[in-house]
Amino acid sequence: HGHDVGDAVLNICASRMNGCINHNHYLARMGGDEFAMLVKLSENEESVNLTAKRFVKALSEPIQLNDLKLHVGVSIGISFYPKDGTTFSELLNHADVAMYQAKQGGKGKILHFNKKDAEQIREKNELRTQLLSALNKKEFELWYQPQVCCESSCVIGVEALVRWNHPTGGLISPVKFIPIAEESGFIDP
Repeated sequence: HGHDVGDAVLNICASRMNGCINHNHYLARMGGDEFAMLVKLSENEESVNLTAKRFVKALSEPIQLNDLKLHVGVSIGISFYPKDGTTFSELLNHADVAMYQAKQGGKGKILHFNKKDAEQIREKNELRTQLLSALNKKEFELWYQPQVCCESSCVIGVEALVRWNHPTGGLISPVKFIPIAEESGFIDP
């Protein structure tokens, strides 16, 4: 609907979020449609969760602009000091990771940073980066697996399978790289 409507929506959302916080909270727009909130250490996990739930409720209300009725979604990622990081950069990055995980779950989700999930995302991104290089270096091999009739023990066909022979990781299971190839648009090559 244009930049003017986008700016108005951001202002309304910021105003609604500002109405959900107290004097111990600091709200900032990070860019685009992303906001960050800093909460003082004296707050406990439950009070942070309650504030996040208030955000979801406030931002789920329709926005009326002239003849437009707009609905925005909200996904919230949360990280805690010192459990999830000891620097502002780490905490912001980890909250961001949790937010992107929340986005995958649909509108209105609130997720806390999880080191295990973050490690899986990092590994997946690393494989995605290596996948393009592997294509260029011809690290993929075609394997044929016989299909055998149980009654006669005769080979009745073969199944063509692709294997990634990684230079340092050895054979990487197609279960790991095929979904990444599909998501990244590398599946045809």
